[in-house]
Amino acid sequence: MGDDKNHYAWLAYEWRNLVYSCPDCEGLKGPQFPVEGLRARYLATYDEVCKSDKNLLVDTTRESPLQHFDFLFDGRCFPLTPRGQISASELVKLSSHVISTGLSDSVAGRRHAVLEGPS
Repeated sequence: MGDDKNHYAWLAYEWRNLVYSCPDCEGLKGPQFPVEGLRARYLATYDEVCKSDKNLLVDTTRESPLQHFDFLFDGRCFPLTPRGQISASELVKLSSHVISTGLSDSVAGRRHAVLEGPS
């Protein structure tokens, strides 16, 4: 598995490569992007990287997460594919508190707002 953390430095400001994340996750994530096999050539364009890399994380900007995860009404999600499992494992490493507590609280709050209406 390719694991050079700085391999994609030239794509840092590529608009299509920018994905929002909460401050907690962003601080913990770092420049991790695991791939299977060899990485794209150095200075490859964004499109070339997308075509050649076999990314192990689910890229929700290019594919539906519904192919890889089963989302439950209470905010829990379960991986359905090997890439979903790897992505879930990486997310748990980021911050179990943010994922288990923050997401569940957020979903519960939204569910309450939908069911109960505005207060």
